[in-house]
Amino acid sequence: MPGCLAARRFRIPNAVSEGNHRYLALYHLSAPDVCSSGAWKKAVETPWTHRIRPQTRDRLRIVLRRYHRSR
Repeated sequence: MPGCLAARRFRIPNAVSEGNHRYLALYHLSAPDVCSSGAWKKAVETPWTHRIRPQTRDRLRIVLRRYHRSR
């Protein structure tokens, strides 16, 4: 996918109580607007995502920019 530098998925241990997230996906992007591109939207609309989406809850997206500390 253009602009997606890396993707990692994790299962969070001991996330058993209601409201805790069990899974985490981290995407390292070349720019924050990659996730609003046409290529991204096409990639997330697959038969698998349509099958799994009803089983997900509490989806949360946080977009962060790299912090550069001034000296």
